[in-house]
Amino acid sequence: MINLAVSVVVGLQYGDEGKGKVVDYLSRDYDIVARYNGGDNAGHTLYRNGTKIALHLVPSGILERKICVIGNGVNINLDSLVREINEIQDKFGFDPLPYLYLSDRAHIILPQDIEASKGDGNSTGKGIGPSYARKASRKGIRLADLYNISDGVKEERFEVDGINRLVEVAQRFRHKTVNVSKFLHEARLKGQSILFEGAQGSGIDLDHGQYPYVTSSSCVSGGACTGIGIGPTRIDNVIGVAKVYTTRVDGNQESPFPTQLDSELETLLRECGNEFGATTGRPRRCGWFDLVQVNDAIIVNGADEIILTKLDVLDNLDEIKVCVAYEIDGTVVNDYPETDFKLRKIIPIYHNFNGWRGETTKAITNSDDLPRNALRYIEFLQSNLLGRIIHISIGPEAGEVIKLKST
Repeated sequence: MINLAVSVVVGLQYGDEGKGKVVDYLSRDYDIVARYNGGDNAGHTLYRNGTKIALHLVPSGILERKICVIGNGVNINLDSLVREINEIQDKFGFDPLPYLYLSDRAHIILPQDIEASKGDGNSTGKGIGPSYARKASRKGIRLADLYNISDGVKEERFEVDGINRLVEVAQRFRHKTVNVSKFLHEARLKGQSILFEGAQGSGIDLDHGQYPYVTSSSCVSGGACTGIGIGPTRIDNVIGVAKVYTTRVDGNQESPFPTQLDSELETLLRECGNEFGATTGRPRRCGWFDLVQVNDAIIVNGADEIILTKLDVLDNLDEIKVCVAYEIDGTVVNDYPETDFKLRKIIPIYHNFNGWRGETTKAITNSDDLPRNALRYIEFLQSNLLGRIIHISIGPEAGEVIKLKST
């Protein structure tokens, strides 16, 4: 049973694990959902009765009409946020703004940041890297600064093109801007439960990911502390999310990917799993599940519980593999290498499974009813993962989840 006081949801792979769907599912049992990192480079895809929306900034608890908080660790594109609010209202018939709160300390993505990121094949083109660089160089502009500018405060760092229009757009959110750390502290004292939502995944975390093929923010569970303003002792548990296979997306496809499939099988998995970036539309690279990489992420995040996603996609395969170790220069290793140089030398060591093509995991509600070979696959993962599998996702809708009996 998940402890419902304060939980963190993190991606254990390279992003695109299905965190949005998982947060949408879990949020019905929480009072508040708070996003703590990234920007509108994230794409958390939710479905309601066949209607799809990709959320880039608004936390994934919004369709459950939970209080949704955007933390100081998120860099905000105000135009993107306005578009997202309008899209939610158009598709689902309610105004999300009454449920939404923004950190006064969140940094703003400037038009110059977006322009600077164009032409970088490994970037989403959303200005994320340049905006985080601006923040680190102490030249950033925060949401609170936009209100100060409108009140007549002047500083050299405020002298950027387009600032007056951003000041105007920000006024829409002035009454929804709060000290998020204090806001959530007071909520916790009232007994409200909080679910922190991470963006991207541990494999591309700035510090712990596959450097230099990483994003610009802290994707791991520790990022919730700095990206919200909450002490680590206040977090009760960490829930890691992983697909039952591996995907990653980078425009130039230059990053090491030891378990990447051959082109024919990769194309099949990509089409069956709809593996195209929710933000960029780029085709994702697809590979087998990598136990070494995922267990490394479990350790970094302190993930107590694991939710596996997209088991239904494997319904289409005759054979399935899991990478259980690496061979590097003739030596078998079980540690995730620290450099891309070593990662490129990996020969994956696989454990092979018979698939269950011809049977289906769709619409199953009890794990005992899973195809026999699917159950064997899950049992193998459970025996080798460093965290406990609690749920398995078998479709895109929030309710398409199997709760494992041990929970």
